[in-house]
Amino acid sequence: MTHLRVVLLAYVAACAAGQIAFDVALTTPLPAPAVAFVPSDFVGFSLEVPFAVQMLWQNRTGVRWPYVRLMQHLQSYSGAAGPNIRVGGNSADTSEWVPDGVSALAANNTYRITDVDLAALNSTLPLFNGSCVLGLNARSATPQTTAASVMHAVAAVASLGGLLEAVEVGNEPVRCLRCEAVSSADLAARV
Repeated sequence: MTHLRVVLLAYVAACAAGQIAFDVALTTPLPAPAVAFVPSDFVGFSLEVPFAVQMLWQNRTGVRWPYVRLMQHLQSYSGAAGPNIRVGGNSADTSEWVPDGVSALAANNTYRITDVDLAALNSTLPLFNGSCVLGLNARSATPQTTAASVMHAVAAVASLGGLLEAVEVGNEPVRCLRCEAVSSADLAARV
């Protein structure tokens, strides 16, 4: 992922939290997206945020070889790209980047994401030529959680580099904008 994308995501996250105001002109109708297909050799796994380290590392310190061997076996069928690990799900919206591991969490957040989480991905993904998609907390949309999500994305790019395929802002978009149902037209109007 390019640094420009991370900066753009950080900017959008800050705007969503009301930290930055901006005006955008949208041209409608939007062009139809190019239709992509899923390659026949694609394999992806989704892990909830608190369990990613447990699946990839044993005792939070070393590689969990049975899991890595499974990923290596799956990668051997494609001959190129290994499995993609999505770290997100519902728990992404209740997790918070806390690099020191001890700072207080924002209300309703239950898991501290630390450098250990990124280290687990960084040391394990290359063993099976894998990549990851990282989910960020967008549900709370407070200045604290928005800043933490932006810092999480920046730290992930710095730590994971080319292993990071994408960043998801929030797990379920209709629940991320202050917990109210939002149509695509409403969303476009807010952006």
